[in-house]
Amino acid sequence: MAKELSDEFIKVVVIPQVKNIIELRSRINLSNSELDLEKVYITLKNYISSIKALLISIPKQLFGEDYIRLYRRIEGLELSVLKINDSNQIIRALNAADEAIVDLMERIYNMNLLL
Repeated sequence: MAKELSDEFIKVVVIPQVKNIIELRSRINLSNSELDLEKVYITLKNYISSIKALLISIPKQLFGEDYIRLYRRIEGLELSVLKINDSNQIIRALNAADEAIVDLMERIYNMNLLL
């Protein structure tokens, strides 16, 4: 299945996107006493957009039927973030985004794209 993607594609496209997602997620620290909600909100939007970018960079045929479900889930997160107006909603959106990236990474790992 993953044989359709070259090692170069994985090295140049997939791995840098995964690193970017990790870096963005590490910037979201909700335990800070002087929490800048606007900064967290912008980083959260970028985090979710990066998850979507990773998903669409991999040919959807490799995901099979899971692609549409994953895409809709992440698209729904993008839309829900636009409606956020308090810290509780940020936390819920962040938890949902974390669950989505775990689900996506699990599938990518099962495709042997990351070892």
